[in-house]
Amino acid sequence: MSLTKARKIISFILSVLIVMGGNLFFNTTLIRYTVCNEKYMLNVFSSDELNEQCKTNFKDRAKVLEAKSSIPARVFESINAEDTDINKTAVARLFRGEGGELFNNDIVERFEGLCTEYLKGNAISYDKEKIYNTAVLAARVYSDSFGIGNSERLMDMMGTFNSHYSIYWSAGLLLMAVSCVLILVLYSKKRERRCMFYSSFSALGLSLTTIGAGCIIFKPISGVFIEPEMYAAAMEKAFDGAAVILIVLGLLLAVVFFAALVTLYKKRLNSDNFHI
Repeated sequence: MSLTKARKIISFILSVLIVMGGNLFFNTTLIRYTVCNEKYMLNVFSSDELNEQCKTNFKDRAKVLEAKSSIPARVFESINAEDTDINKTAVARLFRGEGGELFNNDIVERFEGLCTEYLKGNAISYDKEKIYNTAVLAARVYSDSFGIGNSERLMDMMGTFNSHYSIYWSAGLLLMAVSCVLILVLYSKKRERRCMFYSSFSALGLSLTTIGAGCIIFKPISGVFIEPEMYAAAMEKAFDGAAVILIVLGLLLAVVFFAALVTLYKKRLNSDNFHI
């Protein structure tokens, strides 16, 4: 095998390694600061549209509670006036590793207080045990409507990723850096080095764009079953947002480095001493 052919093979391998390392670096960094970032997820899950959907769901189920307990649905719904950022609370609990469900003794006591206050205010006799059971049921409905159900798998995924993030990030960066250094060693002429760098990073940009588009089309997050349905939709929206960022980043890299590569080839056509 000739030296020129061997160098071309090595160059191709180094380009592939740059693409692989770049994907590892950029994808893990993006995930870390989007779908695995509390601030980003709070913005997605605290949208007015999602909040209204949760409230509507709770109102519909409060009517069922009214039929079972003879306590007006508005009594149960009045808890919404006290909790203005319920969705944020569920997300915050998720990132603290406490689970996205909102059912607890505090919520039960609050519903029990609301029911008791209504009954006393209207001079209606009541059974304490029955009111407590109604409060427990209302707290369940509240958690089902505003909390994030079946969040264990999602928490495990986020926890595993966050604990290994620094390894993924540094491995990708190291792979790119080593490959770039080897290209500098392999080629002595600046134009040859630039050609390799521009080609490799253009390919990296295209791969990032392809991955981002694939995530939007094939919805890999659809396998994470969280409830209610609007939260599952919000989760998909969060991943789609991250995918859009990846597409934009990939296009930016591809356009910038491909334009630089074209400029380099134009200069090559006007030069007699550039050989690759």
